[in-house]
Amino acid sequence: MSEKNNPRSFLVPVLIGVLVLVLGVAGVFGYRAWRQAQEAARIAAAQEDVAAAIAEKLGIRVMKIIVTADGGLIDFRYQVLDPNKAALLFEEISVVPKMVAENGTIISLSDNPHAHNFQPGLTYFVLYRNVGDSIRPGSEVTVLIGDEFRLEHVAVEK
Repeated sequence: MSEKNNPRSFLVPVLIGVLVLVLGVAGVFGYRAWRQAQEAARIAAAQEDVAAAIAEKLGIRVMKIIVTADGGLIDFRYQVLDPNKAALLFEEISVVPKMVAENGTIISLSDNPHAHNFQPGLTYFVLYRNVGDSIRPGSEVTVLIGDEFRLEHVAVEK
């Protein structure tokens, strides 16, 4: 039988074409995953730098943001590293941490919270009203501290 009449003669080019297509699709998805990993690493490094600057200047470490009270309150937890620096955090309302929800709503306090006798290593909290149910578990917020610090992509827990 001649090669032209052999039904398997077209099979090799088709299989090569399918293989090239599969490898191309896998390459695209692999590249996307790699880019996402690179972006996540870049964001994490930037956030570590901001967190270190907050610790250095204000003596606190942002621990977590929690939605509580059936969604009506936001619990902002922070650990005190340096009590003297942390005390500055609540001297002026403009420095008290604020949160920006994914929808752009700014969650803030209207008055300074009461003063603490901070102890190093202890975790403290501030409760905020969750205006318009803007912050939900599983979302991310941006924490603003004064005009100087912007800690982005902070996960919200329940």
